[in-house]
Amino acid sequence: MKISGRSATTDVITTPEIDLRAFMRLFPTGVALLTTGSGENASAMTLNSLVSVSLSPPRVLIGVQRSSRTHAVLTREGSFSLNLLAAHQGPLARLFSSRDKPGGADLELYVERHHLHGRPCDVLPGGLAALGCDVEAVFDADDHDLLLGRVRVRVPGASGADPLVFHRGHLGGTVRHG
Repeated sequence: MKISGRSATTDVITTPEIDLRAFMRLFPTGVALLTTGSGENASAMTLNSLVSVSLSPPRVLIGVQRSSRTHAVLTREGSFSLNLLAAHQGPLARLFSSRDKPGGADLELYVERHHLHGRPCDVLPGGLAALGCDVEAVFDADDHDLLLGRVRVRVPGASGADPLVFHRGHLGGTVRHG
């Protein structure tokens, strides 16, 4: 089967040959830091699978790989914080996506723990904004879980800063062309 476009005719690829990673690299996404737990049980990870689900009540959906260290803490704790990263925070995104990511008490070197209206919310200085969420539901998605989070707290961040964007396998402040 062929699909005609303005510039070229393309062969259609069907499963199992689909390379979803190559496809998703073309979709620019924002980048967030997810934190959960406290004290020695604190854990964090870089996240770009984040969707706004509803505005009233405010809910978000995140995807977390089951084999990640953060997954076990997140499902046990039942709450998490999300910090939207600013363009200059690429090194933090790389750090928290590595195997050597800080956790436990070391996480306090990067985020400030706040209790707002009786809810915990970790705030990353210099980030765009933070949310404190409670897990409402967990959905099986093979090697990942999708977690529906009810937003309980929002903390504004750096006004006027550009967002950190992941596009074509690179982190930056703008979408990459070519």
